[in-house]
Amino acid sequence: EIGVRLVGSEMCIRDRLCEGVALVLVRGVSAILSLLPLTAVPAVSRVLGRLLKRSGYRSTLVRSSIEVLPLRDDIEREQVIDAAYSHLGLAIALSLQPPRRDREISSLLEPPSSQFNLLLDDIQLGRGLIFLSAHIGMWELLPLCILPLLPHGTAVSIVYRPLHNRGLDRWILQRRLRHGAKLIPASGSLPQLTSALVKGEVVCILADQRPSDRQCGEQLTFLGRTARFACGAALLHEVTGAPAWFGALVLDEARPP
Repeated sequence: EIGVRLVGSEMCIRDRLCEGVALVLVRGVSAILSLLPLTAVPAVSRVLGRLLKRSGYRSTLVRSSIEVLPLRDDIEREQVIDAAYSHLGLAIALSLQPPRRDREISSLLEPPSSQFNLLLDDIQLGRGLIFLSAHIGMWELLPLCILPLLPHGTAVSIVYRPLHNRGLDRWILQRRLRHGAKLIPASGSLPQLTSALVKGEVVCILADQRPSDRQCGEQLTFLGRTARFACGAALLHEVTGAPAWFGALVLDEARPP
């Protein structure tokens, strides 16, 4: 019993140290980015991408995902992997910019497509609205892009999955709250989200996260493979009748920041 307690304590201390190191690294990168101009973001993203690839971060997921692509050979496969990590580095480099640069980043955004006016019309009808996105493009910047364009007084709730690293989660949560939306933890959120939609509010969901519980979700065919998808958004639409929209914020590589 004493041995088990010692091992458990060692693991707890090691986990806390890892969490502390991760928090210091992320905040350190954010501090460095605050000293660099936005024009340095592409170069920084390439460096971050190489570091992430070398560390093996999500390597199994990346390599499994590209198996569905019709690639010619191993050389092209590695090029796609490099591009994926570089894109992730870009998302991180832009997401960790200091809040004082929000206005500068907003000035670089192109106006949304003409379809956005139809989304605004749906909000004005007061039926609530489900806004879906995914971990593509600059997903962390979507609130900065979308919320200022909504009618004044529109209540917005964003569903998020808390990080296991509690210190890092608190820091990121504080940054996300600056946009004025309400953040709702994903677990057990269905009643709260249903209530928000019934009141005519906007609910935002990153819909590509796989269900935490393997017993939940629906098995669907995606890109020729069977995958399990969370069905919360579909259920919310079915229960409330709120229209569902999908949007993403992507970078025009021909016009980098």
